[in-house]
Amino acid sequence: MIKIFISDLDGTLIYKARNHVRPNQANEKALNELKNNNIKLAVATGRLEKSIYEVERNLKIPLYKISVNGAVVSDINNKLIHESFLKKSAVREIIKKLEKKYMKDIYFYVLVTDKSNNYFRPAAFVSRFVNFLYKKRFNTKYLTRGHLRLLLSDSEKVLKINIGTGKEKKYSLLEEMQKEFFESEIFITGSRSVEVGPENNSKGSAVIKLLEYLDISPDEAAYIGDSYNDLPGFKVCKYSFAMAHAEESIKEQAAFVVKSVAEATDKVMEINRKSE
Repeated sequence: MIKIFISDLDGTLIYKARNHVRPNQANEKALNELKNNNIKLAVATGRLEKSIYEVERNLKIPLYKISVNGAVVSDINNKLIHESFLKKSAVREIIKKLEKKYMKDIYFYVLVTDKSNNYFRPAAFVSRFVNFLYKKRFNTKYLTRGHLRLLLSDSEKVLKINIGTGKEKKYSLLEEMQKEFFESEIFITGSRSVEVGPENNSKGSAVIKLLEYLDISPDEAAYIGDSYNDLPGFKVCKYSFAMAHAEESIKEQAAFVVKSVAEATDKVMEINRKSE
């Protein structure tokens, strides 16, 4: 019996949708059906938690929240269950590394903090794009030396570092970063990004914390996603769903491949009917 359904946001729940905070009508209807059958609902995303609030308001459904790729976990009342940060020493060394590769293999990088700030260091040729994409949607500040001093003090804590690179360069950058900063969690997220998070922290570790909080077994959990940062969630939950547009190496690690969240929820309901 599946008791909780956990969905990635971008490219999964928010896929072929009207905007970045509202699922399409079929997915909205599907989640409401799960809710009406007493199945708990959660979102797992790389975004900040405040983005989930907007999704929640649009759905009119209370959601458990895994944000910043597992660095923050909250319940349906926004009570904090878990929070973790990058070590200051790691932030300092990673920035040194990124500055050496800046403008060559790296187009921009972003430091996301517990104060809901996004500190950007964009290359000149992407600054207009970055400004358009992020400044209108997030609390964006261009990274300065003053900001760096702030981030390396105790006033703000870094939840993650997102690194923008090329589609093919992301694989070599991932390998290089993992070798050098093995104490941090580093993975591909999206088509052109590599992300650095706190040690022993992922969507999978966050799912474990949420399940423990709810007293739900991994055998009673379903997870759906479309990217590499969703793989730890697949490994934790017995019922894993990959989106059909995901890369082959991602689909190979899921129990099911579906075209939409709505299709996955149909399978969840079928599994539960058979287990009654």
